[in-house]
Amino acid sequence: MSVNVHLEVYCYQQLTEKRMIKLVDNIWNFLTEVDKWTVIGSASITFLTIVLIRRMARKRNVMSRLRKKQKQLQEARSRLRDRVRTYPPLSH
Repeated sequence: MSVNVHLEVYCYQQLTEKRMIKLVDNIWNFLTEVDKWTVIGSASITFLTIVLIRRMARKRNVMSRLRKKQKQLQEARSRLRDRVRTYPPLSH
């Protein structure tokens, strides 16, 4: 690599680091201005809500799969019952 490319990469890394430091500082300063416990509480409530919604969706998905499986089993049983009815009785 040429010196110019190294210099550009270094400058980009420095800019990125400075931007990240500034972003963290801005967030920290914002949190000192507002009540930190309010932010922590609302973040935890949001997190718990997301977890609850995902769990409910997963449960609904499992229940629908179980219903589908039960329906398939019922159809298989009725087909088997019909097949048994159509065969003539065995004579001994």
